[in-house]
Amino acid sequence: ENQSSTLQFSFTESGRMLGEDAGRWAQENLGEPPTVLVPEDQLTQIGQERTNGILEGLRNAAPDAEIVAQQQAVTPQEALTVTNSVLAANPDVDMVLAAVGDAAQGAYQALLSSGRAADDPETYVGGLDGNLSLFQAMQEGDFVRGVVTVKSEDIVKATIDIPLALGRGEEPETDVPVYLVTPDSPDLQEYVTAFGG
Repeated sequence: ENQSSTLQFSFTESGRMLGEDAGRWAQENLGEPPTVLVPEDQLTQIGQERTNGILEGLRNAAPDAEIVAQQQAVTPQEALTVTNSVLAANPDVDMVLAAVGDAAQGAYQALLSSGRAADDPETYVGGLDGNLSLFQAMQEGDFVRGVVTVKSEDIVKATIDIPLALGRGEEPETDVPVYLVTPDSPDLQEYVTAFGG
C-alpha cells in the first residue's frame, strides 16, 4: 500500500506463451501425445502465476498432453535432481517446461546426461527468463526450443522513465512486454549478446 510505482511483466501470459508454443511444437513434431515434466515454482505468487500459465497454454495447444510430474525446482541443481528422478521412472519424457529459466538449464543438462542427443528432434526444453546457456544451446540447434523473456533495453528504459514520472508526481505502473524466443527468432543473437555471450 505504500509503494508509488510498479515495474512488472505478465507472469501468467509469459507461462501461457511457453505452454502454447510447446503444445504447437508437439502437435507438429510428435506422432503421439507428449509426456511432460513441469519444474514449477509454487513458493512465490510470481511462480504460481507462471506455472499456471504454462499449464493453461499447454492445455490450450495440446489438450492430450500427459503431465507425468510437477515438482518444485527453480535452480539448475534442483531441476537437475528433479529431472533425473523423473527420467528414472519416465525415460520417454518429451518436453520439459520450466517456470524459471535456470531450472530449464538444469533439466537440459539432466537430459543430456541421460544419453539424450543434444539435437534430438523429439525433445523440447523451454523456460521463462533469459539464460545465456539456453540461448547458446538454442543457437547451436540443440533441443532448447523456447524461452520467454524480457528485453534488457525495455528494462533500462523503464528504470529511467519511472523515476522521471515519480518526479512529476505520477504513480506509474509499467508493464514490460515479454517475448518468445525460438531457434527461428531473427534476433536470437541479440539475446545471446545481451546475456553476456
